[in-house]
Amino acid sequence: MRKSLLFGGLETIQYNRNRKNQDLKLFEFGKVYCFDEPKEGLDKYSESLKLSLFFTGNFIPANWNSKEILADFYLLRTIADQILIKLGFNSNRLTITEYNDNEISGLAYSFKDKQIAKFGTVHKNITKHFDIDTDVQYAELEWETIIKYYDNKPKYSELPKIMGIKRDLSLLIDETVSFAQLEEIAYKTDKKMIKKVSIFDVYKGKGIAEGKKSYALSFNIHNEEKTLNESEIEKIMNKLMSEYKSKLGAEIR
Repeated sequence: MRKSLLFGGLETIQYNRNRKNQDLKLFEFGKVYCFDEPKEGLDKYSESLKLSLFFTGNFIPANWNSKEILADFYLLRTIADQILIKLGFNSNRLTITEYNDNEISGLAYSFKDKQIAKFGTVHKNITKHFDIDTDVQYAELEWETIIKYYDNKPKYSELPKIMGIKRDLSLLIDETVSFAQLEEIAYKTDKKMIKKVSIFDVYKGKGIAEGKKSYALSFNIHNEEKTLNESEIEKIMNKLMSEYKSKLGAEIR
């Protein structure tokens, strides 16, 4: 009776890679079983249904007119986000925290204090045990909890008549600062105009002071009533930069 879907997936990855099938995109719906010592009687035992995702190698291989697209953490997060969005869980409804356990290092999503997803890069000591010498990205979605809160009523909205605007911002921050904090500050700064916050690069290492990391963020800004002019966009971005500086001690790069 397995406690995780991770190890079965790693065995499948090992089997395929040993046969020169390097680029893998796998999923599994399956049950896992838990034992909770403090509880009494049969309450000690529980089962739950989970959805797992596994990516390794290239998500899209190279061809004559384009480079390969690596199956990295950011692509895994995009796929997990899209699944949750289809089920009505937009990022502004979730609590996002950095996550690290004995299996993976990445992010966790919670809804109403219930964890509904965790995803990240599998630790090297685990992949090494399976003779896998490349990064494996793993996501685990708590399917029963997600379905419990799933709002299946169709929602419709008129297509926007005005196009949104995208702006990028690069920050140097303490390595203890999480993406969840950056996202929360952005939405509080202008919840009406800032529709989405995403991260497209994180860097620590050469050229970055010890204890710091570089975050590159992208903001989708949209006014549904009118087209924003450059001065209005600049005002929003300046307010964002001011909030990051004052609340997190960020340096704008």
